[in-house]
Amino acid sequence: MSGGGLGLLVIAEHLLLKPSGQTSLLLPSPGLHSHQKSSNLIKTWLRVAGSMAEICSLVLISAVFIVTPLASSTMTVPRWFLTDIEHTLTATGYKHVVKTNVPCHLWLRWTTTPPRIHSKAILIRGLRLKDDVRFCFVTYHDNEQEEAGDTYEHTFTKEPWPSCETRYFYFHGTVGGQFSPSTTAIFNLHRIAPPPPAWSQCFFEEWTS
Repeated sequence: MSGGGLGLLVIAEHLLLKPSGQTSLLLPSPGLHSHQKSSNLIKTWLRVAGSMAEICSLVLISAVFIVTPLASSTMTVPRWFLTDIEHTLTATGYKHVVKTNVPCHLWLRWTTTPPRIHSKAILIRGLRLKDDVRFCFVTYHDNEQEEAGDTYEHTFTKEPWPSCETRYFYFHGTVGGQFSPSTTAIFNLHRIAPPPPAWSQCFFEEWTS
């Protein structure tokens, strides 16, 4: 029985055990037999009320434990996505400029090793029903954007970048200093050789017979 129901039962017993002249007006006391019947009836009613109060408190506690995870799971997670990407060839590398839908701080993760592809088992009620594809970078480098803080535009200058080298990269970052699960697709870019210098005539030679 809950504390509230037990307290009501103690108060009722105290009132019922008073002399007949001082008994509460709510309790009839014409005689001892009637008094005992009323006492037993009220005690039974209070026990039922106490049990109902205990059940209600348990239901309320259960509701709190159920609602709390649901409320925490619906908390917004900071996310972003790429709206534009541009690669500009420089004398010794590339300059990447990307744009996002919200201000965020990005890192460029790149590698020269092609990403490994493997399957990851998906278990549904303990049974392996299907597999999902995962792409992994074996060795990589992380480069932070050149701009400070959260921005809409993000610049990465990758120099030096040897000619005829292919790099694989994607972007990840934070929003307001909080980790974001958002990432981009994996891009690959091949560094083309710079154009050869223009040919020029250095001297004239006269041909004689």
